Amino acid sequence: MGDSIPRQVLLKWNEEDELWLKAHGVEGSSGLFHAHSVNGPEDRSTALPEKLQAAYARRTARRLHVELDACHGSCLFRKPEVRKVLEDALRHFHGGRWWLGDYVIMPNHVHLLVLPIIEESGAAHCSAVARSSGPCGNKEGSGAAHRSMELEDILASVKGFVSTRLTRQGFKKGKLWQQENYDRLVRDRDELKVWRKYIRGNPGKAKLRSDAYTLYECTWL
Repeated sequence: MGDSIPRQVLLKWNEEDELWLKAHGVEGSSGLFHAHSVNGPEDRSTALPEKLQAAYARRTARRLHVELDACHGSCLFRKPEVRKVLEDALRHFHGGRWWLGDYVIMPNHVHLLVLPIIEESGAAHCSAVARSSGPCGNKEGSGAAHRSMELEDILASVKGFVSTRLTRQGFKKGKLWQQENYDRLVRDRDELKVWRKYIRGNPGKAKLRSDAYTLYECTWL
């Protein structure tokens, strides 16, 4: 959600990133606090060697998940009827534009595993890897770029529908979502097991009551 990471936390992250990048030889900042802005820390991290890019992604992931599980903001998805709107939107595209895997809808964010279905020359086929919400990782090759674009399109549709529906039902006013989606390619079965375990354990880690989240574990993965 748009308020799941407070502005003061984002500013602190930006300062930490600037110091970390400078210590590893990457200079030059636009002064913008947003990590994904042009010439922001996320953008400039691509100048790092591959191993350091991976280290940057890991540290970004750790602090992101810690703050998300702190349940900042309005936590609109704590309400079952609000979670149902999002759940219905996620399931709407199942079997058409993606295969929907495990997901957990937390009070202020959602984690999900999906397998985009790519249309080529009039025929549909499944992409080779699933995707999981999480910190942005490197996307290799045109196939990964194609999957990323398809995923962004579907998520934009989901987010737009949910935002409009919740506004009409009187649950919200103003912006609902953050601009970016934090996504990562799941490259093999071992990594898939890690993400499925994370999704399953996220409510317990955040010490949520059973009525404050929705967890779904699919049978096809």
